[in-house]
Amino acid sequence: MNSSDKLLSNIAHVRGASRDPGFETVVAFEFYDGPESGLAVFASGAGVRFNSLGDSTSRLFRAFELVPIDGDWRSRIEHLRTATGCQTPHRVLVPPHSDLLEKLRKEVSEATATGHYAAVGSAYLDHLRVAPVSLEQLNVLQRLDGSRLAFRCTHSIIKGKIDLQMAAE
Repeated sequence: MNSSDKLLSNIAHVRGASRDPGFETVVAFEFYDGPESGLAVFASGAGVRFNSLGDSTSRLFRAFELVPIDGDWRSRIEHLRTATGCQTPHRVLVPPHSDLLEKLRKEVSEATATGHYAAVGSAYLDHLRVAPVSLEQLNVLQRLDGSRLAFRCTHSIIKGKIDLQMAAE
């Protein structure tokens, strides 16, 4: 288990209130009221590919797929910061469109997954409740295509109230 998978697994096993997963930097590939897809990186350099699954009715909370990926992403993020002029101290980066950003997006999408998680919480990925899911379960959530149902199903799964097979029906 690589460190990003281990860190998410540790968060997933803690029941109760949402937790800060500890992402040092979040690079948004898409942004609308918060990052919708991108790369979240721990201080260790371990990375997590993420995509929005759907928003709550109030739009205050968002459901995400979190996929720990192989590699050390910290140096790539620092290179992106320097090359695009995003030298701000902000945790969430929304870099301008560039060849470098597209290269990073491609590398992230092609990186080997080491686990699969669903999460519900802050749109800025700083407070989340996390649960491990199978690739099949994640595919079911993705097919709900960002709908409010995707958020409700993800939330119910994390709370242990429904089996994902019910969501597929």
